[in-house]
Amino acid sequence: VSRAGVLFLNESDVGWQPYFQSWVDQLQQDHEHIDTKATAWLEALVTQYVPPIIDNIRKNKWKHLTDLMDFAMVSTLCSILEGILTKKNVPPGTDKDTYEAYFQFAAIWAFGGAFGADKANDFRKMFSEWWRTEFGKTAFKFPDDGLVFDYFIEEGTAPKKGKHWREAISKYTHVTGEGASFSSIVVPTMDTTRLTFLVKDLTSRQKPVMLCGGAGSAKTTIFQDFLLNLGEDLMYFNVNLNSFTNSGSLQPILEQPLEKKTGTMFAPPGTKKLMYFIDDMNMPAPDKYGTQSAIALLRQQVDYGGFYDLKKPTMKENR
Repeated sequence: VSRAGVLFLNESDVGWQPYFQSWVDQLQQDHEHIDTKATAWLEALVTQYVPPIIDNIRKNKWKHLTDLMDFAMVSTLCSILEGILTKKNVPPGTDKDTYEAYFQFAAIWAFGGAFGADKANDFRKMFSEWWRTEFGKTAFKFPDDGLVFDYFIEEGTAPKKGKHWREAISKYTHVTGEGASFSSIVVPTMDTTRLTFLVKDLTSRQKPVMLCGGAGSAKTTIFQDFLLNLGEDLMYFNVNLNSFTNSGSLQPILEQPLEKKTGTMFAPPGTKKLMYFIDDMNMPAPDKYGTQSAIALLRQQVDYGGFYDLKKPTMKENR
C-alpha cells in the first residue's frame, strides 16, 4: 500500500502578501543600509502599487507571453528590487521619493515585462499608457516620449526622472580574426541593452531568468552574448531540449559539469559558480498524464537546489 499526502493551497487563499512581508523582513536583516523606515516605505509602496496593477491586468485581460500567477509577478518584483536597492543607490538617509523611483522601475518590469502583442493589441503599450495615467502624479516622472519601458534609473543617482535606454547602448565593436563568423555578430540595441541589464542583475544573485518570445526574437543570441562576457569566477553549460527530452535523459546532462565535493554536495570544478543555459524549454513533449518530467526536474533544481540520486535514495545538492 502506498500513500501520498498532497496539500493544495489556492493562490487566492494565501495570496502574495505573506511572501512580500517575509522578503522585506529578510531584506532588512541582510542589508544594514536598509532601516526600519525604509522597510515601512516599501510596505506602503507595495500596498499603493501592486493591487491596482493586478486588478487592471485581470480586468482589461492584458495577455502576457506566458501565463503568470500574481505570486510569480510579486516574486519577480522582489528579486529586481533586491538587486537595485544597493548601498550605492539607496545609502542611509535616502528619501522616500528615491525608493519610490526604484520601486516603479522594478514594478514596471515585474508586471509588464512579459507583455506581448497580437494582431489587434500591443499590451505593453496599453500597460505603459495606463501607468502614466494611474501613477503620473507621483514624485518620479517618466518623460512623455516613448513607453515607460524605455527608461531606467542611472546607478548611484537620486532621480526625479528616468534616463532613456538609448543613452546606455554600448558602442559596437566589430569582431575580426580567426573563428569570427557572421552569426557571432551582435549589434547592441536598446532591447539587448535593457534585457542584458536585467539578466545580469538577476543571475548575479543566482536568480533564474527565462526569456519568452517568438521564433527569431533573438532570445538565444542575447543570452549567448551575455554568457561570453561572464566573469572569471563563473562558468556556463549549454543544455538543449527537444521533444524527446525527459527527466531521465536530462539529469545525466545536468550532472556532466559537476564534481563531487563532500557527501551529497556537488559543484563545478574549483571555486567557480555554474550557470545553466537551457534552450528550447518549450520542446519536451507531455507524457500521457499531461506532465513534462524534464520541466519538473528543472523546477526541483530551482526550488530545492538539487535532485535525487538515480542509484541511491538520497538528495544531491548542486551548488
